[in-house]
Amino acid sequence: MDPELLTLQRLAEENGLKTADKVAPPPPKPREHGTGNPEFEYVDQTPKRPRRSDDERQAEDELDHHWVGLIALERPAPRYFGDNRGCWPLHVERQADWRRLGSTYDHQQPATRAVRLAVIGVNSKAGAERLKTALDEALTGRQEKTDGDELRFRFRNGVDFGPFEVWWTPLMQDALMQCEMLSGRFEVFTREEHERMVKAKAREIMEKRGRF
Repeated sequence: MDPELLTLQRLAEENGLKTADKVAPPPPKPREHGTGNPEFEYVDQTPKRPRRSDDERQAEDELDHHWVGLIALERPAPRYFGDNRGCWPLHVERQADWRRLGSTYDHQQPATRAVRLAVIGVNSKAGAERLKTALDEALTGRQEKTDGDELRFRFRNGVDFGPFEVWWTPLMQDALMQCEMLSGRFEVFTREEHERMVKAKAREIMEKRGRF
């Protein structure tokens, strides 16, 4: 072996350093999601529904949680040949099971994939419908301010909105304020919080049945 290389290895070992041949390669970068945010979820990678005990199934039914999601394509797409501006279709969905959010839309896209930009849990179907309506109105207002043209049907073109984390927080706050103006205190929650509530409710059911 090259004496110079041996010397470098010895110096590295004496100083607690690793030479290049002993350093693991860096992990692969996350797949791009169109807007540069690696936390966006691909709809076609949705995990299967977890196995539930009888008590957990009953708990989930009694909680009657519903979900609102902001769905988009993974990246902006041209609308016609030579379109340099493109479009980034956004729309809001409501589902009883968050795993269904965006599934139909994703199946309709042969050339690209759908992503969930946000998933919000609500305590009832009526509450989820109110939030969906408020988010639709907030998207329309944001669209007018940014000159984002309207697309067909329920979609909004978010190509001019800017980075997701910049416009989503104030838009969501506006929507929640609208919901609270209609119904007073309006609570939303995450999927992790939903799972904790299911387990707590299942524990209550077990205690009532005297099996705990």
